[in-house]
Amino acid sequence: MTKTKQIKPVLIEWADACASVGWSYETVGQETAPVAQCVTIGWPIHEDKDQVIIAATMSDGAHNQRMAIPKAWIKKRTVIRS
Repeated sequence: MTKTKQIKPVLIEWADACASVGWSYETVGQETAPVAQCVTIGWPIHEDKDQVIIAATMSDGAHNQRMAIPKAWIKKRTVIRS
């Protein structure tokens, strides 16, 4: 796993959009679908001005379980040191 060791894993704290479904009699603006406060750990495999893509699993330079997180949603990012 030589390539995996070159990329340091990160812990990203971020806010995710939430939705609700079903009929409601509340007036517009009174319903709540609270923003989810999330924590994700993984290896950053791509980053540009808009997003960070992290992989949850690495093996011999290959990656799996990728997630794109918009940078505007990221609250904190910490490099995990081993």
